Amino acid sequence: MRVCLPAILFCFYAYFMALGVVLGIETAGPTETVKSAADQAILILRDPLIPEETKSELISSLIRNYFDFIDISKRVLGTYRHQYESRLEEFVPLFTELVEKMYLSQIKQAVREGINIEYRGERKEKDFTEVYTYISDINKESYSIEYRLRLVKGRWRIYDIQVEGISLVNNYRSQFQHLLSRYSFDEVLEKLKAKVVEIRKHLKK
Repeated sequence: MRVCLPAILFCFYAYFMALGVVLGIETAGPTETVKSAADQAILILRDPLIPEETKSELISSLIRNYFDFIDISKRVLGTYRHQYESRLEEFVPLFTELVEKMYLSQIKQAVREGINIEYRGERKEKDFTEVYTYISDINKESYSIEYRLRLVKGRWRIYDIQVEGISLVNNYRSQFQHLLSRYSFDEVLEKLKAKVVEIRKHLKK
């Protein structure tokens, strides 16, 4: 049986990172956190020995490890957050998979095309930080990505991403505000489920 070393290394990394949080060991800073996530994703996706399905599973675990989807979900629900707080257990997993699958598709394409990431500093204010990066590819196309993180139980977790000034949270909030103003929460969940199923099928092609 062939064992994929990068996959094993990723599992060890995730284990020791979690152990560090439990034991109260000092964790990486904001920029180091973003860089670690990007480096691991690129390492996994570029490894020819890892099957595609396994790559997707590893990237999904990576995304969930670095993104604070409970906080993101609350921000996305905006003014409806308190009204449907009791339904978060239903909303968060679906929304998490939606973002995860969209992000997975985009990062796969970016790595295939070849990217270079520059880290251009950070701005910290108490338990919140913005990390500034600049992405360029082999086609000489370039764009800025700003990661917004907050400190949660000793770890920096991503709660928003801005690409060329366009916020992931604001974009989804606008969409869900519109949907929730027209449909019931149950109907919105059904639409969300349908979208997730559609993306799953697309990624399998």
